[in-house]
Amino acid sequence: MEEQYVNRLELRAQKATPALLAAMEEKGLLRRIQPPATTLEVPRGGQVVEQIEIGKEEFGPWQMLAVACNRTRLDHLAAHADAESWLYFSTRPNSKPLLYVVATCSADEFQTKLRDGISSRMT
Repeated sequence: MEEQYVNRLELRAQKATPALLAAMEEKGLLRRIQPPATTLEVPRGGQVVEQIEIGKEEFGPWQMLAVACNRTRLDHLAAHADAESWLYFSTRPNSKPLLYVVATCSADEFQTKLRDGISSRMT
């Protein structure tokens, strides 16, 4: 009878500490993304937008932005037809909460609802 061997790999979980992540980055295993310094201290009433990364053209349009706001007044709305991805982080315990408004309908439908005065029934 032929013997069968089972290869076994035992892994130990480790906490993702800054030192561990730095060591993994040095080995080329990952790339840490950190917010630019300009986004860490934003004056009251201000907003900073910094481009972190932009995708290669052959892989389709994609970019990562770091956005920092220190305001409570909504100055404008912006819209586009593609999906959004968000990663929220803050190193400051006294950071203000970020409220992000996301429409669940197309821009044309939204404009129609506003024009017809039924915006209060939007879901």
